[in-house]
Amino acid sequence: MHESLSVPPLSSRLIAFATIPLPTSNLFHEASCSADALDESDLYLWERDPPYNYPEPFMTADEVCYTQNMVDVLIGRRWRLAKVARDERALCFANGKVQDLLDDMVKGLVGRIDRWITVASRITMMEESGRNRVMADCWLHWQARDIFTDSEEVKALKNRENPYCTELVGRNRDTGYQDLWIVAKHRHIIFVQAGNVKPS
Repeated sequence: MHESLSVPPLSSRLIAFATIPLPTSNLFHEASCSADALDESDLYLWERDPPYNYPEPFMTADEVCYTQNMVDVLIGRRWRLAKVARDERALCFANGKVQDLLDDMVKGLVGRIDRWITVASRITMMEESGRNRVMADCWLHWQARDIFTDSEEVKALKNRENPYCTELVGRNRDTGYQDLWIVAKHRHIIFVQAGNVKPS
């Protein structure tokens, strides 16, 4: 890893958003498991960078419930997409492309952290308290969570650890990385040894 590439320290505000507990609703669990379980066609509107300026409905009890349901589905969707990206990085790690993986992750994190700080400062100035503000805070939540977990992943990689293993078996004395590990991939167990991936 080049010395010039490093992840900036995460602000206390970003960490606070990142550590907001995940929803526990059925909608969250369904969205986190499958893209086909729920209608996600309108969620792209809320994946754009806030602040938002969409027409605000009158926040009746039904509208408040509908907004919360959207939050749960969006957080579930983003959790699912983050897992897919992590699974892809696990395979990249298994193929020995650790340096490329680190460089790409750090470069991406630097931009994402700067973007999060910029958006968060704009949201602070929002006067709305309705759906636009709720969904803006939702954006801050899932973005911060992804940044936080990816930052922890980078720390593990820099420490020559395997952040993708579920069972540590051995460590290669030459590379410092595990010689054999087990990686969870799409509900299947993949055994990885000496750079070769073999489905169980």
